[in-house]
Amino acid sequence: MKNYVKPGQSMKVVAGAAVVSGRPYQVGTIIAVAAGDAAIGEEYEGSTVGVYKFANPDSVAFAQGALVGWDDAAFKCVAAGTGTYDIGTAHQAASGALDVEVLLPLGPR
Repeated sequence: MKNYVKPGQSMKVVAGAAVVSGRPYQVGTIIAVAAGDAAIGEEYEGSTVGVYKFANPDSVAFAQGALVGWDDAAFKCVAAGTGTYDIGTAHQAASGALDVEVLLPLGPR
């Protein structure tokens, strides 16, 4: 195929704010997990597929396959639709857990 570019599991992003490795960031309609820290204006690699463990300090319960939201101010998982944006789906059920495994990509919105 002459038009094939790359697999697409990650993308280069220019940080619009300070970026912390391992946190999810919204890039347009895509959720990307930062592979490293970056200062404003620096480029970083963001992973767009896979299963990631994120903080769930409030022990929000998620059924397997349920949408998971993200609170960008508190850096934690929240119920879908209540945070800054939704980041993916629960890979496994999480009830009373301090972390939740989230499957990316979220898919079309």
